[in-house]
Amino acid sequence: MMRVMSDMTAAAVKVVVSAALSYRFDKRYVVVDGATGEVVDDAQGYGYKSAQNAHRAHAYKSMAPKKKRQRDAAKRQVQRWCAAHTRC
Repeated sequence: MMRVMSDMTAAAVKVVVSAALSYRFDKRYVVVDGATGEVVDDAQGYGYKSAQNAHRAHAYKSMAPKKKRQRDAAKRQVQRWCAAHTRC
């Protein structure tokens, strides 16, 4: 069920080149709502340097709280393991 919701979220947004934030050869990308065309994320007014970075940022920002907790738990587990297995 979560996968379906994330697919819907991914389809609901688009990453496009922003004419207002781009300058000559320096293209800037923003995340917009697919239905309304409203800007959802613009990297605090600067725009993203690549479409991949815009997709990545939106995916991270719109991650479900349960997924964030799982990610944080895995990170803590790795840190504990690394602390326990240091070489002298």
